[in-house]
Amino acid sequence: MARLPKGYTKRSDGRIQYAFSKDGKRYYICANSVKECEQKADELKERMKAGLVADKKNVTLSAYYQEWKERRKGIVKPATEYTQERRFKKIEPELGYMKLVKIERRHVFKLQQTLKSELTTSGTNLIITLLHSILQSAADDGIIPRNPSDGVKALKRTEDKAAENIHRPLSEYEVKTFFKYASDSWYYDFFRFLIQTGM
Repeated sequence: MARLPKGYTKRSDGRIQYAFSKDGKRYYICANSVKECEQKADELKERMKAGLVADKKNVTLSAYYQEWKERRKGIVKPATEYTQERRFKKIEPELGYMKLVKIERRHVFKLQQTLKSELTTSGTNLIITLLHSILQSAADDGIIPRNPSDGVKALKRTEDKAAENIHRPLSEYEVKTFFKYASDSWYYDFFRFLIQTGM
């Protein structure tokens, strides 16, 4: 392997880390290559010049999320932004107030267990994935030395598959009951057509 430039090191996970100091504070950038590190370092320094980067010791998850969200405008679709906003609202009550530098893996595990008691396995995993992305961005920006959600595995699905509890034909009793209550509906003939043709 070629020797890395000054200030760059290879981490145990194989990623490249670049460190620099500004105003007596140390910042770390992590990426998959030296070139990517350079680009991210330049972006961070530009944001620091513009006053967009708070003291890394005091920035909270909620504050960083707002910055992370702004950076993604024009990159992700509005529908994706809306979905991410809804998912973050599930994270915020538990971790939003916490400083990024104080968030540990045990906090992520606790959030996962809390969500698990309220949501489906799939819903919980999607929210933890979002949190992982936000924290990874904070690590790449040098605000935290590493992503505390690394090693938090996705939950295994325990619910019945959709084919076993949703996508199935109605029983004869269910069909009769449905038509009994739908008999006065303007859509009665339409319902009958749909059910009897299997549509």
